[in-house]
Amino acid sequence: MLLLWAWQLTACAIGQPVLYDVRVAPHTTISPNADTIDDITELFYSIGQPARVTIAFDDGAGNRYVWRDGERRPVGDYQVLFAGVIDGRVLPDGVYTISITAAPENGSAPQTGEL
Repeated sequence: MLLLWAWQLTACAIGQPVLYDVRVAPHTTISPNADTIDDITELFYSIGQPARVTIAFDDGAGNRYVWRDGERRPVGDYQVLFAGVIDGRVLPDGVYTISITAAPENGSAPQTGEL
């Protein structure tokens, strides 16, 4: 069983926000064992400027599992399904912090939302 911590975040930059409305729903706990009960959850985020987005999961021991790495995203609202699998392997049981980082393509400072 994986426990995902969640809350909403709004991150603002000068002008348009780069990353905002970061959230996870409907489950903050998933059990990716293919029994169709809480096997997946959805991550939501919005991008206000073209950016490269990285989504990573950090466990309590300091291990980082990168799920999406610097993927180009135009302005818009995003919804991605997460089933506890990264690079073909199910994450070990535990509590994870999710980080979504948006690095604007204009070179300004990246913004990170943690769940």
